[in-house]
Amino acid sequence: MSAAAGSLKRRMLTSGSWSTLGYGSSMVLRFISTLVVTRLLVPEVFGVIAIAMIVQLIVNLISDVGISQTVIHSKRGATPDLLHTAWTVQVLRGWVVWGICLTISGMLYFAGTSGMLPADSVYATPVLPLVIAVATLASLIHGLESTNMIAAHRELNLKRRVLLTFAADLTGLLFTIFFAWYLRSVWAFVIGSIVNTVVLTTASHLFMPGVRMRFRWETEAIRELKGYGTWVLMSSTVWVIAANADRLLLGGWVDPATLGLYSLAFTLAKMLSDAFEHLFSAVAMPAMSEKARESESALARLYFKVRFPFDTFFLIGAGFLFATGQLIVDILYDDRYAGAGTMLQALSCMLLFARYAIAFNAYLALGKPRYYFYVNLMKLISIFTLLPIAYTMFGVEGAVWAVGLHMAPVVPLVFWLNRNHGLNNFRFELMVLVAWPIGYYIGQFANLVMLNA
Repeated sequence: MSAAAGSLKRRMLTSGSWSTLGYGSSMVLRFISTLVVTRLLVPEVFGVIAIAMIVQLIVNLISDVGISQTVIHSKRGATPDLLHTAWTVQVLRGWVVWGICLTISGMLYFAGTSGMLPADSVYATPVLPLVIAVATLASLIHGLESTNMIAAHRELNLKRRVLLTFAADLTGLLFTIFFAWYLRSVWAFVIGSIVNTVVLTTASHLFMPGVRMRFRWETEAIRELKGYGTWVLMSSTVWVIAANADRLLLGGWVDPATLGLYSLAFTLAKMLSDAFEHLFSAVAMPAMSEKARESESALARLYFKVRFPFDTFFLIGAGFLFATGQLIVDILYDDRYAGAGTMLQALSCMLLFARYAIAFNAYLALGKPRYYFYVNLMKLISIFTLLPIAYTMFGVEGAVWAVGLHMAPVVPLVFWLNRNHGLNNFRFELMVLVAWPIGYYIGQFANLVMLNA
């Protein structure tokens, strides 16, 4: 093994450990928050905050110009000129995002007061416009975060970044729980989110090593951001709409309580995939970018080494959740949230397809962001086709199953895009499927143990 390869392997293992620890800790905090807050607040609150957070996320990502991806992928990613210019663009983008969110808030307020929205839908909730206006202030604050955070990601040096993120998450959690107890309203989530963002943004300037941030507008850096960011912007736009189309559509069809139950089930199902997708982006993307600069064959070898443990975990998790979805909800939450159990079982199918997220990171590492756009476009078409049909024919239950399975049409496209880069191995694809029944029978055993307890 060469010194460079050994160094990359050590950095991957170290950063992977820190990323796993950091995201695992964050997930534990979110889990604790859910357990506590669901006992203080009614399901309707979760429906309202789900829409507010989706608006913020969508506007953030449809204005994503690929700042992080450019810094990670560029040979000049560690230079002050690129980091300063990226920070300048990021600050400006924060203002744009908040301005768009304020506009959406105003439009919702006008539509609601004019009787243009279904009275029993989430969008007609009187407090929603103000919640969106205040909650999305976090995007403006986040725009001020130091790009030294991205530089650390690029170098697979995640220790300090992880510790700062954990401190911010913990502070936000404590504020959320306190105000949920004190206010008993959706504002607890809003306050917690803003506090989290303020703490992390401030800490990024005070405690992250690297250049001090200042405004800079270097032509070459702007050219890099524009060239790499165009496809990222297009991909982010279709991805964020596809990823949140379920709650956007359901928000117009169901009441806040039903959307709240769905959001809870969706959060539980996504915990596993989010954790490993975070690990993909934190470790696999920089590592694969480094290998891609060496050769495509080197990238392909790393790709399958990384995929095997992740695929196994996702498939076991999918089978386990399918078997135990109702049991998990019954154990964790009170009777008001029991309806989320069957939803969680259907949404477990998302894990069958979440394992292909590593292929999307490989596309970016290969400098093929257009591939990522094609994949996200297929997701968008799939969800907007399957979800309305399923809801019309089978109601909320059918819609939930459509969400769980909407990625199925994307898989053939992934194989087609992989074909010229040595990223297909159909024997591997069939072999790992045995992990799903293993997870399912483990789940059935857990059901049996709890039934006889």
